[in-house]
Amino acid sequence: MPFKKDDENINRNGRPKDSFSLITLLKQELQKCPKGKDKKTYARIMVKKMIDEAVEKGDDQKLKLIFNYTEGLPKQVIDHTTKGDKIENKTFIQINSMDEKTIDDEFQKKLNSQNDE
Repeated sequence: MPFKKDDENINRNGRPKDSFSLITLLKQELQKCPKGKDKKTYARIMVKKMIDEAVEKGDDQKLKLIFNYTEGLPKQVIDHTTKGDKIENKTFIQINSMDEKTIDDEFQKKLNSQNDE
C-alpha cells in the first residue's frame, strides 16, 4: 500500500512511551549490577567473559567478530565493471513534477541517445 500524505491511519505521535520493547528491557537489565559482583554491570561481566573465552581458546573467529564490532570492518574498494577506469557521468532526468507520459518519453529519449553513442 503506497504512502498517502494525509492518511488517517498515520500515527503522528509515534509509538507510545509505555509500549513494550524487548531491546529497551535488555539494555536496562545489562546496566544492573548482580549481587556480590563488585559493582560490575552484567554488560561488563558479559564483555569480559566473551573476550577471555576468545583469547584463552584462541578462537580467531570470535576475536575477529569482537574486533569488527568495536572497530568496524576496513573499507573495501570494489570495482565491478571499469577495471580502474573512471565512470562517465550520465545526466539524469528530473521526474518529480512530470506526468507518466512525459517520464516515459524522456526515458525513451535517453535510451535512444545512449544507443546512438
